[in-house]
Amino acid sequence: TMVDEFSRAALTGAGSTLAQPLIAAWSRDYTHQRLGGTAMPPPTGGLDDDMGARTLDYEAIGSAAGVQRLRLRAVDFAITEMPLAPDALRQHGWLQVPLVLSGVALAANLPGLGSAPLTLSGPVLAAVYGGEITHWSDARIARLNPGLALPNAPIQVLHRSDGSGTTYVFTAYLGAASASWSERVGSAMSVPWPVGTGQRGTSGMARAIART
Repeated sequence: TMVDEFSRAALTGAGSTLAQPLIAAWSRDYTHQRLGGTAMPPPTGGLDDDMGARTLDYEAIGSAAGVQRLRLRAVDFAITEMPLAPDALRQHGWLQVPLVLSGVALAANLPGLGSAPLTLSGPVLAAVYGGEITHWSDARIARLNPGLALPNAPIQVLHRSDGSGTTYVFTAYLGAASASWSERVGSAMSVPWPVGTGQRGTSGMARAIART
């Protein structure tokens, strides 16, 4: 049930940090239309509009935490990149719908390469995140990047520390690319990463990559 726009938030949700910027933009656009298309100043309060009227209160706390809040009926909806099993949907009386089409990208902060593209394959990435490839100068990386001057420096692996739908998508890809990864680690919103340092949320990952 929608409530008056000058009361509390009409909808509450939680989950994916990857989807948060798009959810915020949708909320602002919806409020803009409800105000009759009146020009609105840049947002300063997250998902709050300029009148303090919250149409949507969305907490980007990670997919696993979002689903847990939905299970506790603390929010109206949750967003996760990991499809939920039909049995779980039936058990809770939930409806699951596609919402956002997005891509998972890897970023490497490797000074000295300039604008030269860095090529990494699925099996090589699985070996990096599995702890088998530890240096940028490894022959398996060099073969994919002929002519690129790769430093003999250790690879500092970063990954999500919170339960993340992005982690599920990425580890499912690694499992499809590497039988070893599939057997040793598997795919889920939270996995026992063989190596690396955990960071919370998409923004936490971006900040960590910038300083590593």
